[in-house]
Amino acid sequence: MDNNTTSNATEWPLFNKYNEFPLDHIYTFCVFAYFIPHLIRMMKSKGLAKAHHYHRSLIITHIIVSISEVVLFHVKSWYLGHDPKPNNIDLLICVAQTIPSLVMTERMRFTPKLTLELSRASFHSMAFMRVLASGLAVYLGSTEWHRASVKMLASFVWVRLFIAWSGRFAGINTPQQRYSFGVCGGILMAIYEGSYPHGVGIYLATTFFLMALDRWASKFDNSSVDMLRFVGLVSHRVEKPLKKVN
Repeated sequence: MDNNTTSNATEWPLFNKYNEFPLDHIYTFCVFAYFIPHLIRMMKSKGLAKAHHYHRSLIITHIIVSISEVVLFHVKSWYLGHDPKPNNIDLLICVAQTIPSLVMTERMRFTPKLTLELSRASFHSMAFMRVLASGLAVYLGSTEWHRASVKMLASFVWVRLFIAWSGRFAGINTPQQRYSFGVCGGILMAIYEGSYPHGVGIYLATTFFLMALDRWASKFDNSSVDMLRFVGLVSHRVEKPLKKVN
């Protein structure tokens, strides 16, 4: 067989270099399309921003940058037929997405009936893992780390699904429990989906460290703890001992 009989499928972006149907991209686009109406409602909602004490422009920026990063990755991957090599722009977009995420996580302290310390620590861990993966991706020129970072971002899909399913499991009854279950389950699924190197260990170590820091900081009341509380790494209010009455 001569070289002119090469399949057109290997040259058409609908197929990747392994001559396989790009199920991952189609699945991602379909899932995001399904959640677009929900995301639009979030951007339009004034009550959501008011309840969390942040400006509506923050969540609009967060959603637009997040979707742009995921779409950019999958479009390039679809066209190339393999995961794209990261560049400084990808790292910049990751940082731009992470900053609003950290601010929104800090504002979770205004919704104590919905979130537990575990949820906040998990979100901070995810932000750290995203920046770590994107930084290593650019430094090493690694497509694997780049994919791991983007899949961590797409974990919100799994978070929403786990929250919706949480009512089927025993012991998960309150909004706090359902939300924490969804966040932790979603992050673990994103680690698996993106093949994040040592991802489970990094996630658990970071989350446990942040929760321990939170507990430790609750015993003190100084400028350093105030700074940690300002960026959302500490959520506990300082419990001052009661004064003895003579």
